[in-house]
Amino acid sequence: MTSQLNVDTIVNKAGNNPVAFTKQEGVKARLNYNDNTPAIIESFNVSSVNDEAAGKFKASWTNSFGNANYSATGNHAEDNGLYSNFGAGSRMSWFNSSRTTAVCYGASEVVGSGFTDMRTIEGQFIGDLA
Repeated sequence: MTSQLNVDTIVNKAGNNPVAFTKQEGVKARLNYNDNTPAIIESFNVSSVNDEAAGKFKASWTNSFGNANYSATGNHAEDNGLYSNFGAGSRMSWFNSSRTTAVCYGASEVVGSGFTDMRTIEGQFIGDLA
């Protein structure tokens, strides 16, 4: 027998907050950021992004993580059209040595050219919130 559940919103018993995940993990913050502009394009649990220098940025969380050991993954591109983005020879990183419960530092680089602003910086962050 199959079942279907259709709802608009699921909240906690108090009716004012999202339901907490139990026995599963989910993305606790995500970011789509234009480092050229700079501007947040789309985000969840990101209060702001500071442009620190060329190719260097700092994301601040709306709700802090419980510790600085959360997982951070990312992607980057300098999209000027189909298949015209930086790919081979470029990289981005969310640094773990300077990460705190409230912020995560990131950088993008084109090898041989140094730190470079990218049109698209993406991040997904998983861990326990405080």
